[in-house]
Amino acid sequence: LLGGWNDAYHWAGVSSSTVPNAGQPQGHHVEMSVTSLPPTTIPRGPGQAIDYVVRVTNRDPEAHADARLVLATSDGLRLEGLQGYPTPPVGQLWRIELGTLASGPLAPITATARLGSDLGATQAVTLTALLVTGSAASEPTLTAAWLRHTVDARPATAQIDLAAAGATLRSGRQVVHGTAAAGPAGVGKVEVQVGDAVW
Repeated sequence: LLGGWNDAYHWAGVSSSTVPNAGQPQGHHVEMSVTSLPPTTIPRGPGQAIDYVVRVTNRDPEAHADARLVLATSDGLRLEGLQGYPTPPVGQLWRIELGTLASGPLAPITATARLGSDLGATQAVTLTALLVTGSAASEPTLTAAWLRHTVDARPATAQIDLAAAGATLRSGRQVVHGTAAAGPAGVGKVEVQVGDAVW
């Protein structure tokens, strides 16, 4: 425990008529947690997405009005998608109005962020979440969290092994070989386009 006492209570004397917890100060207990898909143990590469799941629980029997969720990302990571609430413009700072928090858990909030295509010397990206309520600063809350993902800044590469220039191919079905490589972030998928056909 740090800091000074803000409030206290006591019983003058315990008797058969004593009401347990009578006179106890009332704190506002709002909790928030953040997880991610994929988890923070898996590095992410250029252009890849991360889904952040925010869970909020009001442990008080009373509702809390005018709650707001603030999400902020570090350089190299931009917020672009939101489920359950109107999606703000793509950016690095979102203020999401949650309205009144009823007693109990709120439906999970999923925010999608995407890494930039050119991460340069970026070694990690971070999302910070802050839940703002009307509670006094001295009252117990668990309303701030952050997650950090290691960045694999090397872009994925792909190569198709074609016949030498000027070579003649027989008619019919052809088998084409190729390779794709990436760092720890891995290769999600490879798309191939033949002529002007779709990918």
